[in-house]
Amino acid sequence: MSLKIYVIAKKPTAIPYKYWKMNITNLTEKLWEYWGESKRDEIEKKEILRKELFEIFDGLECSVENFHHVQEIRNKIVHDMDKNEYNSIETVRYTSDLVFYGYK
Repeated sequence: MSLKIYVIAKKPTAIPYKYWKMNITNLTEKLWEYWGESKRDEIEKKEILRKELFEIFDGLECSVENFHHVQEIRNKIVHDMDKNEYNSIETVRYTSDLVFYGYK
């Protein structure tokens, strides 16, 4: 087993995703980033962020009995992104729902 140490200059995105500890904080940051790009209508950046967002989403940890909640929340996020109805209030709502169900 080897220990890998990374120095982060500005953002957590400086670390390759495969080494991230998947958690709600990283997901929330990506949701905010996506919302910002949506306001600027940056289509290419939005697609990249969307891919990164769902990679993080797939790595969330929680008890098995609450797993169906993450699927419901994910479906809401996808729906809002597809309809371009995504906003800052939704970002807070998604994050609080995930924390409520014990995701970390």
